[in-house]
Amino acid sequence: MLNKYPLWKYLLILLVLALGVIYAVPNLYPDDPALQISTQKATTVVDQSTLEKAKAALLAASINLKEAELTSVGGTLRFNNGEDQLAAKPIIAAALGESYVTALNLVPTTPDWLASIGAGPAKLGLDLRGGVHFLLQVDMPAALKQKLEIASSEMKAELRKESIRYRSVSI
Repeated sequence: MLNKYPLWKYLLILLVLALGVIYAVPNLYPDDPALQISTQKATTVVDQSTLEKAKAALLAASINLKEAELTSVGGTLRFNNGEDQLAAKPIIAAALGESYVTALNLVPTTPDWLASIGAGPAKLGLDLRGGVHFLLQVDMPAALKQKLEIASSEMKAELRKESIRYRSVSI
């Protein structure tokens, strides 16, 4: 007989491999770029008419919408790509007004049967999704004023150290 190991060990390996494949399959379904619509006030409700208003605004702006659905917390608009998602955010915000909040999001596309057994895609951190981009602006007039004040106080200290009399140091 050529088998060195008992049958149960081979079956165990096959079972572990099968489970690994099942729980790895959700990674083949990429997340959809989406816009989530929610409300700021308890008196305002996200309903089908809100989604229709958002769809009409997107249609007028010639932005392709993949799907619109109502969720337990509001509404979700799915897009085919990130560019459409980014272009749609200000349009939707303007069309719906200040009572509604629009937020960029990624919605999983994992099939229901996989989600029901707890299988989901691996969560990628910010470093693997492209990171975070910060825009740092310097208030140049305030920075120059602060630098001149520091130079003024250093000049006063230097004049005192050298015993040079002065009335005042102005900027």
